[in-house]
Amino acid sequence: EILSAAAAIEEAGAQAEAMTKSCTTFVLQKGPEMKSLVPAAKLVEASEMNQALARLLKQIQELAIASEAMLAKAKQAKARVQRRTAAKEHIRNLQDMFRRFDRDQDGYLSRSEVQTLSKTEYGFRLPNKTMERIWQNLVEEGAKGVTAKDMQRLKIHIGIAREVSRDDQRKLVTAAKLKVLENVRQGLSDRLRELLQVADEASKEVSKLELKMKPLATKARGMVPGQMVLLSDESDHSIRETAMSVDGLRSRMASLSEGVEKRFQEDVRVFIKEQAKPLYFYLGRLENRLQRTR
Repeated sequence: EILSAAAAIEEAGAQAEAMTKSCTTFVLQKGPEMKSLVPAAKLVEASEMNQALARLLKQIQELAIASEAMLAKAKQAKARVQRRTAAKEHIRNLQDMFRRFDRDQDGYLSRSEVQTLSKTEYGFRLPNKTMERIWQNLVEEGAKGVTAKDMQRLKIHIGIAREVSRDDQRKLVTAAKLKVLENVRQGLSDRLRELLQVADEASKEVSKLELKMKPLATKARGMVPGQMVLLSDESDHSIRETAMSVDGLRSRMASLSEGVEKRFQEDVRVFIKEQAKPLYFYLGRLENRLQRTR
């Protein structure tokens, strides 16, 4: 009922706000006109008309203030009801959860029942030290387990333990990744120098191919069709051999991340790509030069 009343007040408040704005706008826009026409038509002093308009504006402002105050009270009442409703719903959910995991219906959650709750609701198996902490903090001496009134505190204990475990796992993964990257870095310089030599050899082959392909158009002018086919085949063979050298270089560069755990391969690829950026740029230029010979 309170929520319905608050909604009605909010609707009425919005209408009142629109009306007061409309009235204020009308008075301000038509005021000068009324000050000149009304005194002449009604045979009243202009000062009286000015006072009447001032009183009208004051009344409009007072109504607007009263409407805003009523609207604020309605919103506060609505918020209080919503908080109470949410709190009751939360308590009801806790009670439902307690009953669902109190398998023997004895009014307590035993250690095994708490463990089942944690694994089912949180996907997390409670460590023994966390279970002991729960029993120390939530279970009264001589009691069989956690009672329904401590369900919220139990959930907090489980949630904190899960986040601590996740954080520990993230730290282990980060440490392992840094170790892998350090191992890659240590051997990367020698391998990059080796690949740079291979790249230089590939560049020489591309240069030879470029010199070889440059006069072909002139040679082909005086050839018969059979000779042109033979020349084309020789050119294609040279291009394929050079392309194999360049492709082999790219394959060797791609293999730099091999032998790494699958979960770290992407990190290693990004690390290598950054470290070998000049070599990748060099390789890209080789491939562009090779493409122009085709």
